[in-house]
Amino acid sequence: MGGERKPPQAIQAQKLAGILREDSEGVLVIDCRSFSEYNNLHVVGSVNLCGSKLARKRLLKELLVLPHPKIDPSFEKQVVVYDQGNQELSAGHFVSLVVGKLEKKYSSVSLLEGKRNLIHCVVNTQKSKCTQI
Repeated sequence: MGGERKPPQAIQAQKLAGILREDSEGVLVIDCRSFSEYNNLHVVGSVNLCGSKLARKRLLKELLVLPHPKIDPSFEKQVVVYDQGNQELSAGHFVSLVVGKLEKKYSSVSLLEGKRNLIHCVVNTQKSKCTQI
């Protein structure tokens, strides 16, 4: 049991949208989808860690340092990670690797629930109205 870790806490899009409206500086949102998916639609203020095969290999070998100025563990932030909406965190899954790395540095790491919730989070963060399809 020493190698097992409990799954990260899930967070719903409505809750994340509220947190971002109240204190966007106090939360770090990390998008683990491809660059093209990120460019198409993403949570405002999120950081893209493209889930490429190269990035996955480097994370597995512990060579990848999470490379963004917003990812600074000297500041205590709530961290929310999301990808294509896959809640499964198998050992080799990119999101699982990112979460594992972040949990070593941050005390609060959450996983955004469901891909469809991303639309709700983006729209409500911007305080505009949109019908979810």
